[in-house]
Amino acid sequence: MHLFSKAFFTAAVLCLPLAANAINPGDIAIIGIYTDAPDKTAFVALANLPAGTTINFTDEGWKSSGGFRSGESHISWTAPAGGVAAGTVVSLDMSDLSNSGDQVIAYTGTQTSPTFIFALNNDGSSWASNATSNNNSALPTGLINGSNAIALNEKDNAAYTGITSGTASALLAAIANKANWTGSDSSTPVWPSSFTVISGTTSSAANSSKSSSSISSAPSNTQTSSSKSNSSAANSSVASSLISSSISSSSRSNASSAVSIPPVATYQQTADGSAAVWAGDHFINFDDETNIARLYKAGTGSAPVKKWDLTSSLGLSNEADFEDAARIGNDVLLISSHGRNKDGELKTDRYRFARLSVSGSGASTSLSVTGYTKTLLQNMLDSSKWQQPDTAVISLLKERTQLETATVPNLAPKADGFNIEGLAQLPGSTTRVAIGLRNPLINNQAIVITLENPLEAATGATPVFGQAIRLDLAGYGVRAMAWSATDNMMYILAGHINSDPEANFFLYRWNGQPTSAAEYLGAYQHSSGGSLEAILPHAGTKTLRILVDEGAVLVNGTENKSLPTADQRFHDMLITLP
Repeated sequence: MHLFSKAFFTAAVLCLPLAANAINPGDIAIIGIYTDAPDKTAFVALANLPAGTTINFTDEGWKSSGGFRSGESHISWTAPAGGVAAGTVVSLDMSDLSNSGDQVIAYTGTQTSPTFIFALNNDGSSWASNATSNNNSALPTGLINGSNAIALNEKDNAAYTGITSGTASALLAAIANKANWTGSDSSTPVWPSSFTVISGTTSSAANSSKSSSSISSAPSNTQTSSSKSNSSAANSSVASSLISSSISSSSRSNASSAVSIPPVATYQQTADGSAAVWAGDHFINFDDETNIARLYKAGTGSAPVKKWDLTSSLGLSNEADFEDAARIGNDVLLISSHGRNKDGELKTDRYRFARLSVSGSGASTSLSVTGYTKTLLQNMLDSSKWQQPDTAVISLLKERTQLETATVPNLAPKADGFNIEGLAQLPGSTTRVAIGLRNPLINNQAIVITLENPLEAATGATPVFGQAIRLDLAGYGVRAMAWSATDNMMYILAGHINSDPEANFFLYRWNGQPTSAAEYLGAYQHSSGGSLEAILPHAGTKTLRILVDEGAVLVNGTENKSLPTADQRFHDMLITLP
């Protein structure tokens, strides 16, 4: 990129001058790139940009050691008199964007001391580890891919084609998700002409109570979970101390109450914090690699206090792939993925919905199986089992499950298949739960299915499904769910429906009502690069304890989950909401 010849504004500019304010990461977002002549890009203002606001753009790569490569231009754009209103789209004529891969980086400040506010990569499918040519770049310092930066799958031309109305945070999350983009080597997809930015949660990732940078020392976003070599899984203090120091002091009193919150910790003998429920000041962890439930004391790095092997009680021969759990009184509902394996093969042990009984508390907790069913999914595909059947959803689920066929490679859970990853209680006087799907999405929205008789269904009664709720999670699927009795709200972690190279997760709050939208709260990562997969709300507080699945994290070249059981570790993290 050597120069801009024109800038086109395609939404109304405010008539009165806008008040001056600092430009933060995520206050604008790049929504398009054309590298086939004529070269163009565009950005949307997600916050008001006062007159005189200057933003610089370059396609020069950022080096991993800091600093730009030399040899390419940096161009400044300045907001005109009257300022630019949030929702305005600015289209820019450019030159010399390469159709062999390039990037557009937006920043304020100077070339030698930039503050990055958004970046787009269109070389390969991820940010490079370093800027080694005119075509590639490391992720600019301070930005988080999937939050205020995006790495597209390389195409000559690409445009954001997702939602155009929502809070700044919701729009930013949608734009930073490449599932919401359309790319082509032969045509120019059209980006939106304007957006409607609704008042609500701010977009800025600089907001320390919500950004990933306030949570952990974020791992390099240029590595995938299968290629990360992270010693924190073997060294119990590293990731935990990073997170504890930036989120909460150990064993502190929560700001909103006198409840003491135990610190973060490292837990032994499994790599997977996939599902969990409270048991007093302890929690029961269910992982997705074994059929063993383990009892840990929260905040205490140690081996499990107790273990229960559920293999025989649940009629299993192989792993059940437990994904989430919900405690309702003295009952625990436990759900497996109900998805094929990674090769698209049906494995009957992966289809379990169980009811367990809990007695005692803390170290004295006991756990036993009350009953289970293997036919929850088969019934879900039968419209007669629904109070309000959604024909489109049921048809999609049939297409993505194909239970009559033993092997369908493209129906692997992280491809075009089916995968349950969320389970949580719903509000009301009767016992109901929500089942959240990671995959599939419908019209780019997550699917949440209500089950009206979960305790009975989990012990063999015919399930009664209420309705399929379509939640806008910015093109992501459900990765974890939990109900908080403290504020009578459900918390949802959303994430990629397929591979998860950046380990970015997005927290939402929802009141459980079918007609209500989920509120975006922020993007989060754990420094290990593991997946955030279980939510434990601390009663009486605004703090969530999140368990991390670190099975795919490499420890000295070996996946954590493949280490001897005695050497496996997983961590937790704390998120305190304002």
